Amino acid sequence: MPTSVNREFLRRLRLPAYAFLGSTLVFQIADFVLGLVPFQFELITWRFASLGTCANIVGNVLLLILLIYAMSLMSADRPAMLIVGVLSLLSAVFLLGATGVFALDAIQLRSKVEPTGLQVFDFGTSQAVVKLFIEGILSALFAFSALRSMVINQRETAREERSSDVLVGSRAALRTP
Repeated sequence: MPTSVNREFLRRLRLPAYAFLGSTLVFQIADFVLGLVPFQFELITWRFASLGTCANIVGNVLLLILLIYAMSLMSADRPAMLIVGVLSLLSAVFLLGATGVFALDAIQLRSKVEPTGLQVFDFGTSQAVVKLFIEGILSALFAFSALRSMVINQRETAREERSSDVLVGSRAALRTP
């Protein structure tokens, strides 16, 4: 349990940290999404390029989510842990699904690549698939950890709120008059 000095420090740091990290997270995602406009899901080349770019920027997004998670752990902020857990779970589902879509699109596009550029194409594709997959696994790990931490924190809070007679049964408390 943090000391009173640490609690005061965390209380003062929490709002600016969440504001900065949250706005930076939103800006990262917005920059990526706006770079994809106009959306052309039906075009294989658009999907391939979009998911390839996604593989490169998701690391920044995961770092921001990790920092938000660290702040929520230090300040024992259950709502923030829940937000991190849900965001991470959604990211994991998206990234693991994107790994499969990207790999299938790469197989279709490979036949259109000139033989001289095939080695570069295969290397870049392999790198993006590995990044998407690992980032998906990391997102799932963040989700599991954040949701588990939220439950543990809730138990600890409930335990702290009980009276000492409930936690430690003294002989006097256990005797019935």
